[in-house]
Amino acid sequence: TSGNISGSSTSTGSFAKVELSDFKITTPDGQGYVTYDRTNNLMTLGTNSVDRMYLLSNGKVGIGNSDASSVQGVLDVVGGHYNSNMTLKGQSNTAGIEFRDSSNNIDGYVRSADGVVGLADSDGDFMVSAVNDSSIQFSIAGTEISRVTSTMAISGSSTSTGSFGQAQLISAG
Repeated sequence: TSGNISGSSTSTGSFAKVELSDFKITTPDGQGYVTYDRTNNLMTLGTNSVDRMYLLSNGKVGIGNSDASSVQGVLDVVGGHYNSNMTLKGQSNTAGIEFRDSSNNIDGYVRSADGVVGLADSDGDFMVSAVNDSSIQFSIAGTEISRVTSTMAISGSSTSTGSFGQAQLISAG
């Protein structure tokens, strides 16, 4: 069923509510659309005549999936490469993802700040961090305990030059 709903600037909203079962709203050329399939409780958004996003009845959202049945996680994003799949942009020099347990306690973060990317504890302190292309640092409670530099120097503190020894990495293949 299709039809027009109209009102006026003096309307008091007396038409109450509009109920729709299955529907499809499209752009005039049919390239963009929103559909709702009541049988499967599925909402689909499309652009350029291709399904782009699915909202399932269980609250899962799929973006870039081949079809609604391929949506796995609560948020399932498919497509792109490591540098184009998803972008998080912070308000200043930091960005991150917060992880919480079922009791709503913060477990930790994946975060970035000033060219450093890494895993952080529940206080936000980096535990493992990659500093640009210069080093990987390991920390406990905000204190650096070890660092591997781009020249493979391994140090036991932030001021060590790696003079305490040498490590050799051997390929298993």
